[in-house]
Parts: sequence; C-alpha cells; structure tokens
Amino acid sequence: RRVREAAEAIAGGRLDTRLGAQADPDLDRHSDSFNEMAHALESRIQRDARFASDVSHELRSPLTTLMAGVGVLESRREELSPRSMIALDLLVADLDRFNRLVNDLLEISGFDAGVAALDLTEVDIARFLEVTAANAGAVALRMPEDAHGVVVQADKRRLARIMSNLLDNAERYGGGATVITLEMDDTLRIIVEDGGAGIPAGERSAVFERFFRGSAGGRRTDDGGTGLGLSLVVEDLRLHDGRVWVEDRPDGRPGARFVLELPLPEEDA
Repeated sequence: RRVREAAEAIAGGRLDTRLGAQADPDLDRHSDSFNEMAHALESRIQRDARFASDVSHELRSPLTTLMAGVGVLESRREELSPRSMIALDLLVADLDRFNRLVNDLLEISGFDAGVAALDLTEVDIARFLEVTAANAGAVALRMPEDAHGVVVQADKRRLARIMSNLLDNAERYGGGATVITLEMDDTLRIIVEDGGAGIPAGERSAVFERFFRGSAGGRRTDDGGTGLGLSLVVEDLRLHDGRVWVEDRPDGRPGARFVLELPLPEEDA
C-alpha cells in the first residue's frame, strides 16, 4: 500500500516522495530500489526543466533584437512594396508566436522545477468574470444572483491567464466563446463554451498535454498557438487545488464546454 501511495504521489507531481525503512529486510531492498528510481526520475525531470529554462532565457536576447528590428520596418511600412508588406506581416506573426512560446516555456519550466508559487490575493469572482467577459467582446455571462460579493483567495495573474488561454483556445478552434457561466455549490465552477466542432471523447484528456495536436492537427499547424496554453491551465489550477476538464455542451449543440473547478472558502461552500 505504501508503494502505491508513493507512486501516486510522484505521479501527482511530488517528486521528492520516498519510502521509509521497512520492518522486513526484503521489503527494505525493494524500498531502496524504488527510492533510487524515484531519485533518478526527479533528477531527470529537473535537468529537463533547467534545460528548457536555460534555452528560453538564451533565446530572449536575440528575440528582443529581432522584434526591435521588425518594429523599425513596421514604422516605415508605407515605403515597402506590396510583396514586402506581406513578408513583413508573416514575420511579425511568427515572431509574436515565437515570443509567446518562449514565455510559455519559461512558465512550464518553473512548474517542472517545482518553483512555481502562488501570489494569493482576494478576488471578487463576479467582478473578475464581468471584466473578463467585457474584454472578450460579444461573450455572454451567466451567474447566479448570489455570486456578487463572493471572494476567493487566488493568484489573480494566474487566474487571468487561465481565462485568457481558455478564451484563446475557443477563438482558435471553436469559432469563439459563446458564453461564460459561473456555478456554485460546494465548489466554484467557471465554464467556457464555444460553438465549434467539439472535441472527440478519445482526445479530451490528451488535449491538455503539451504540444498535443488531435484529429484537427493539420488545420492547427498555422493557427498561431504555442501548443502550451491548455497545459498551463492545468498547472495553474493545480496550484490552486483545482482541476479542469472538457465535455459536450448540455444543450446538445455542437461545441466544447471547458469546466474549471476551484474550491470555495468554507464560509461560502
């Protein structure tokens, strides 16, 4: 049972989990082997995280130089030929995606290295969603009447990124979000629905993996996404003891329904 619990803890991200001494010498040998394996796994993941972080940092300087140079070209756009303008637009789009990819890799490496932390503040969830929906354009917002005044302890920057990534995902692959819904009972759930083709049942877990491209992968190669947005949603929510999943829309219409769940303060639960 202890081995199973330790394995589950490691799978859940607690890479420093180890087995203690056992009463049986034979079990002690198994424990030592397990701990050696866990140490090797932790070391490998930390090396990979450091590599991703180091590479991302090294890319920042030349990327900044490139973006500055492109900025100069954009300021003299009227002097360019039509063909050069098209080339410039393509370059700007690729540099923007590359910049977001580098930033996302830095964030991911922080999670992998175990150094990501929350900066908790009080967040009025109704007001937060009102601002989010307003900034998203023509997205309806549905909330229960008692939602106003509900305050949660959350990292507002990470919460804003969660919503931004979900809305960006809906825009790229689902034709744009159609509604944001807040539900509350013993937990708090924020739901983002779109009117796209939906996500096949067999891909609903994999869609949160890094760089995943599902059955629509060919269509998504030039979508401008980094392939890390939904992975960051998972990681940011895990820091908040929350989770996210995707399901069909309950009204039977085509589209995806992303549900993020957060614990409520005890007095509001």
